[in-house]
Amino acid sequence: VLFRSQKLYESSPMTMNKDIKTPILLLIGGKDKRVVCAQSIYYYKILKKKGVDVTLRYYPEVGHSLLGNQESEMDVFINQVKFIQEKTRDNNN
Repeated sequence: VLFRSQKLYESSPMTMNKDIKTPILLLIGGKDKRVVCAQSIYYYKILKKKGVDVTLRYYPEVGHSLLGNQESEMDVFINQVKFIQEKTRDNNN
């Protein structure tokens, strides 16, 4: 079950994806208690299918904040910087 109610589904980013054109970086914590990993992966698949430039990074040992594991924190930071550099470089050419 991805959503507990129709109302939650209707207010979810999953229903508002038809106009997305901006590249997206999804960072998922495996111990996230706010957003079920299955929802994030499902969202990733929806965006991919629609041709959106989307990147997914999964960190199994951290929660929603992506904090608590130094190695993961460094990886999150490095990949955010790389993603922004790559995507802004593409737009400036």
